[in-house]
Amino acid sequence: MLSMDHAVVLTQIKDYFTYRVLDGVEEELEEYTPLLDWGFINSLEIAHLVAFIHETYGLDVPPEKMVPAVFQNLHTITAMVMEVSELAVH
Repeated sequence: MLSMDHAVVLTQIKDYFTYRVLDGVEEELEEYTPLLDWGFINSLEIAHLVAFIHETYGLDVPPEKMVPAVFQNLHTITAMVMEVSELAVH
């Protein structure tokens, strides 16, 4: 597996949210936008996001990462993808 670039993963996840969750509206979506607090993500959206992560990066999100803290914002989601990617390499 190739090493992933944090900025690239962040951009891809932001694009996912912009086009699949927010119907193309990017106005207030930033790296630390509180996705859960603002209602941008719920359990169904988390399931879709986990499927996107699997399809895009070939990664399975482990059950211990399926907690609200991981899905707080784009930064925490990107950090989780990077961490799971590193674990998959070893």
